[in-house]
Amino acid sequence: MTSSTRPDSWDLADYRRVLRRRWRVVVALACLGLLIAAAVVAVSPKTYTATASVYVNALPSDSSPTKGGSTSVDMDNEAQIAQSHAVTALAGKQTGSTPGGGSISVTVPPNTTVLNIACDASTGPRAAACANAVAAAYLSTRRTDAASTIKSQLAALHSKGVSLLPGVVRAHLQQRAIPGSTASTQITRQLEAKAANAQLNAVVSRISTLTADLAGLEAPSSTMAGHVVNVASPPSSPSSPKKSLIIPSGLVAGLLLGLIAAIWWELRDDRLHDARDV
Repeated sequence: MTSSTRPDSWDLADYRRVLRRRWRVVVALACLGLLIAAAVVAVSPKTYTATASVYVNALPSDSSPTKGGSTSVDMDNEAQIAQSHAVTALAGKQTGSTPGGGSISVTVPPNTTVLNIACDASTGPRAAACANAVAAAYLSTRRTDAASTIKSQLAALHSKGVSLLPGVVRAHLQQRAIPGSTASTQITRQLEAKAANAQLNAVVSRISTLTADLAGLEAPSSTMAGHVVNVASPPSSPSSPKKSLIIPSGLVAGLLLGLIAAIWWELRDDRLHDARDV
């Protein structure tokens, strides 16, 4: 007798019998999956990730945020600037090679004005140098852009002040008593002179404030735009490939394939092994 009828469904005992008979197949494929996973970890190029953290200060040139929040800094916009070509190109001058767009990622912790700038590289020191260079380049770009905006505002204010000055002089001259002028006319002219003075004083005050802000931005080692709170250090282990993920995955895949192979082999085996097969 070389053939037998198998039951339509299997119970737990059937699976135990398969494992008892075909355990060598399961173990062999599990070991094979483990070996393949280990080979993938050994052969795959290593990637190291280092992160620098930058605290971003609000500046007079900052616009109001596009999303809700109490800060006047749009952190979503700042994160995009930190990954822009202008910033990476400036960072490349310090590291000797421009970081690729895919090797830099910027995240913002919730409810903070902190940028976490992460950089991937083939070695730990290169990753740290890249992250620190991008952080420094971002702060330099932020200071430069803010200074440029303030200079434009100062130029507009100076022009406005020059245009207001003749009106102020004219208003003061008109305050002099003119024969035949009434008291109400004199009061009106005094109010006009006061209003002209107030306009000019507001412009002068704004010019003084922006001039101080510009001096603070352009000062050596200025932290007005922000500063690095955590300097990136070379990581001791690679971030990719992830050994803790790949090795167990290879083992589990090998076990599954081993179980499938054992069941397939058992179904194709027409021999009688015990009384249950009859």
